Amino acid sequence: MQDEYGPQSGSGLSGWARNLSSRECSVIRLVAVGLTNRQIARYLGISEKTVKNHLSAIFRKIGVASRTQAAVYTVLTASFNQNELVGSES
Repeated sequence: MQDEYGPQSGSGLSGWARNLSSRECSVIRLVAVGLTNRQIARYLGISEKTVKNHLSAIFRKIGVASRTQAAVYTVLTASFNQNELVGSES
């Protein structure tokens, strides 16, 4: 499965996102569009525990304490628009 939620060249990710791994960027984008840990795990082909581990690392790297804060932070600080956040349909 191609990961349309991962970082793309020229995607305009802000400085904080550059500190995240490719997989962490995929996870946080999926969180920001409202997917659950189970849905993220299924989409990415990883375990829910791995999703939780990625989220813990993301929280630490961007300085937030919750999933909601991470999602809001992602949407507010990302320089990509909503279509880029959820993946282009074209």
